[in-house]
Amino acid sequence: MARTKAAMPAANFVPPSRLDGLVLTIHDPDGDLLIDFAAMRGPKKLVQETAEAFSHLTGELGTWNSAMTARTSLDGIRAFLRWAVDRKILRSYAELTPAVWNGWRTYCAETYSPATAGAYLRRLRLVAEVVPGLPERTREVIRWPMEYHERDQPSYTLDQFLAIRRAAYVVVRAAHERITANYALTMRPTEEWEPTKRLRADALHQVLREGVPADRAGYAALGAITAANAQAKGLARAHLFLTDEESYAAAALLISHEGSNPSTLARYSVADSQANLGGVNTIYTVAVEKRRRKSRARFTTTHVDRGPGSVGDAWRLIEEATAPAREHLGHRGNPTDKLFIWCGQNTGVRTGLPRCDHFAERTNWWATQDGLPRLSLRTLHRTYQTVYRKQPNHNTRRTHESRYLLLDGAARAAAMKDDIAAQQRAADEHASSVRMRMADTPVEPAKDTALAACEDIHHHPETGELCRPTSFFLCLLCPNAVAAPRHLPYLVLLLDELDILRPSLVTEDWNARFAEHHALLHGFLRKNASAAEIQDARRHITDRDRRQAELMISGRFNR
Repeated sequence: MARTKAAMPAANFVPPSRLDGLVLTIHDPDGDLLIDFAAMRGPKKLVQETAEAFSHLTGELGTWNSAMTARTSLDGIRAFLRWAVDRKILRSYAELTPAVWNGWRTYCAETYSPATAGAYLRRLRLVAEVVPGLPERTREVIRWPMEYHERDQPSYTLDQFLAIRRAAYVVVRAAHERITANYALTMRPTEEWEPTKRLRADALHQVLREGVPADRAGYAALGAITAANAQAKGLARAHLFLTDEESYAAAALLISHEGSNPSTLARYSVADSQANLGGVNTIYTVAVEKRRRKSRARFTTTHVDRGPGSVGDAWRLIEEATAPAREHLGHRGNPTDKLFIWCGQNTGVRTGLPRCDHFAERTNWWATQDGLPRLSLRTLHRTYQTVYRKQPNHNTRRTHESRYLLLDGAARAAAMKDDIAAQQRAADEHASSVRMRMADTPVEPAKDTALAACEDIHHHPETGELCRPTSFFLCLLCPNAVAAPRHLPYLVLLLDELDILRPSLVTEDWNARFAEHHALLHGFLRKNASAAEIQDARRHITDRDRRQAELMISGRFNR
């Protein structure tokens, strides 16, 4: 058979618009999203431009990779439009002047948390930048860096974290037992059963295929007769589908075991599973998708079912408890392989995770005692990284430190304590490597270097030639280097400045640029000066010392 290739579209090809009037359809593997911009407050042209910007950002050439990004961005844009409409200052993006932008910035800073304010500003900037009529001066201004300080995002304590895991397991285990028992009834012939059991099985089969029992007798067989029709539907569906609260507990259980963030969790599909070589444990191979990554956005991880308490067991319970929901969606013409599927009291069967962060009544399985913190999947995810595992999980060391450790006061303090201990060990190890010595007699100022002094700068100990160090910190390793008592204030200042700099750098940068220098200098001072002498040296630091230390640390003296 001859091979054929699909023809490339013409150069002037324009893909069909996904925007029908003010209704935008966003296609997504997790399910299409329809946004009706007609419901937004604001002048018609302003709303139309916003809809077209969303269409561009979620299109082939856009930067938003999921419907979830568009959905979360709506909050910030709606807030901006309300603000602009209330003040009657904007009819289109052509009127978004630098003054209006700065007014919105000020309002955000005064009204919202730093994180929310920053998110709202970034969302408006992304939308405004793709609107053709935006004034060029405004286009320049909104690109200026936006500085804001995110507030601390505390984690749970280890005891709270483990208590959440235990409570979630109890809920998921009970839901699994209820659903799998009822699901089994739908897969057996009922002819020989007694009438009551047969009626119950028939009602369950109707729920599995149609989502609700066919008649009042079916509701009665499932104990779902209530005054409220919606409540009756919810009670009937709960026989085969996870409720929103149980789905939230399932998410909490899995996060507490493997640490994924909620958005990644919501995209999980059922895993490939197989027995290990011994045939004792089941291994689940899970596909992970991190859409915002530029590289390695998709990879796999494995979970082993080693029995109760293992991550593989948690996965099995959730996958088996949501199996009837997947079959139901298949019957309804919406087949899916998503792991998380749930059904609320007033909703049909849905994929993904319910939004329960702001509804405490939906997490009563956890908040059963006074004094317990509210349950948040994001806080649980953060706790997994900062308190439980204490290392990056599906992200880089830089992200782990900047987005997790540095935003958690308790984690920062614990990390700082560990860091100080590590620095102490490094100083002790490097003390024997230090070759620079403390002189007993005065050293001529003419021999001074950027670090201390050199007895023979024209003859390097190894090359015999003029010394040209790539960094003067390396003088600490040279036998020609010497320090006099008058150098002590400056050396102490250098060490103090490095200590101040350390928390602002991620580990990779610190290790590459300063870790060895800090350890050598620390080792030299521990070896040659007492604590009292170091404290006294701090009282004799001069402005010249400070200027020189700034140049030294910034690398201005480096070759």
